[in-house]
Amino acid sequence: MKQIAFSISLFIMSYGLSAQSGLFAGNYKKWVKKEVEVQKESDTFKGFQFSASMTVLEDVEMDYYLYVYEKGSTRIVLLITKIKDALSYIIQDVLEIKNVRLKDNIQTGSCSIKGNYDSKLVVLEKNIRGKQINIKAWRADIDKVHFTATSPKGINCIAEDAN
Repeated sequence: MKQIAFSISLFIMSYGLSAQSGLFAGNYKKWVKKEVEVQKESDTFKGFQFSASMTVLEDVEMDYYLYVYEKGSTRIVLLITKIKDALSYIIQDVLEIKNVRLKDNIQTGSCSIKGNYDSKLVVLEKNIRGKQINIKAWRADIDKVHFTATSPKGINCIAEDAN
């Protein structure tokens, strides 16, 4: 009986951890944990235009990357891991950001929080009266392999491409 209870507890704990992936994926939750062949990216991301990528963390076992795609006023940020000699990759998590205007920015890889550089930050900057203001922020949690929401306060980003 104890073994069954332990198994059930283990299942619930592992489900809870994996359930966090896709929390901010919106319409693209079906992409979470999907393997994408580099040569067939256009089939998966039909209608989206590649915007930016960067290495999040180089680890002994795995390299994590953030890829940003755009389609109209929607941006998606993918947390991926490359596999098979970089011929394909796994989308570990998806962050969907809606209603992004041309004057607004999605910043990745150029932000610091309280003066400390953090390559895992994703920040939505809205252009308000000609000034970029941090509206929302997320962080790629490499340990749990998903995006988490974080406060945009105290985050400073270097403008990589002023619109």
